[in-house]
Amino acid sequence: MASIDACLSVTQKILKQKKTCRKLYSIQHLLSKRNQSSLSQNDPEKYAKPDIDITLCKSTKLNDNVINILKSCTQIKFGTIFTDHMLKIYYDKHAGGWQKPYITPMEHLSLHPAAKVLHYATEVFEGMKAYKSEHGHMNLFRPELNLKRLNSSAERVGLPPIDSGVLLKGIERLVSIDNEWLPVSAPLSLYIRPNLIGTEGTLGVAPTNTALLYVIMCPVGSYFSDKFKSVRLMANPKFTRAWPGGCGDFKIGANYATTLYPQEIASKLGCHQTLWLFGEDRQITEVGAMNVFIFYKNQNGGN
Repeated sequence: MASIDACLSVTQKILKQKKTCRKLYSIQHLLSKRNQSSLSQNDPEKYAKPDIDITLCKSTKLNDNVINILKSCTQIKFGTIFTDHMLKIYYDKHAGGWQKPYITPMEHLSLHPAAKVLHYATEVFEGMKAYKSEHGHMNLFRPELNLKRLNSSAERVGLPPIDSGVLLKGIERLVSIDNEWLPVSAPLSLYIRPNLIGTEGTLGVAPTNTALLYVIMCPVGSYFSDKFKSVRLMANPKFTRAWPGGCGDFKIGANYATTLYPQEIASKLGCHQTLWLFGEDRQITEVGAMNVFIFYKNQNGGN
């Protein structure tokens, strides 16, 4: 496995291609935007009505101890340290569809015990990343493609699609508010997790009439530890991850739940991930939490 420095070098080259990334703003501009977002809206003539309601937390969790952890990059376990704020957008079919986005301090969700996501797995998500340049600019890596897949996945499980432009604008604002969670000097990225769930509190297998799309973020380093240089894979034809006519090409939580048991077996065998096979001829479909590329050599040893 390539080192973090090597991966960052490749990432920086990719980010220079304007077609694959979306630059946000300088830190100074972001901080001014953060201050503007907290202005009173009591005078409608002085302040235009915001497209996103914003409530900033009273105190940040980003203390000296957390900053030192982020800069060291050695104590960060994927998905365990979260930023101060989250984005929420509610959907109600009988109230005109998608409601106004708003950003709030990170908080717990409240769901009805019969919420469809809890019984019928009506849930889709995405995994996006933002990177900070040495000049303090935040760059989103190909966000339009992620949001396109989010809507495609939502359609597959009966969830309402959302306007990608509206969602992207909300994500950009969220990143701008919590950009300080990504130190310039640290070889980290800001992982962005949009999650769309069916919230209607009724039993019965049917599309949901209410839903919630929320976005949370966390600073992350390498997905795997630096203690090994390569990844070992378990290839077991007994388990299948995707098949024709299925939903393996959609990013839904149910796809991941069924991989946990095989992954446990792989771990006991000293493997990091599973190489998923399909069919009697054992076609290679994918690898657990990463992409797979195959380098062929012919019978004469040529590439």
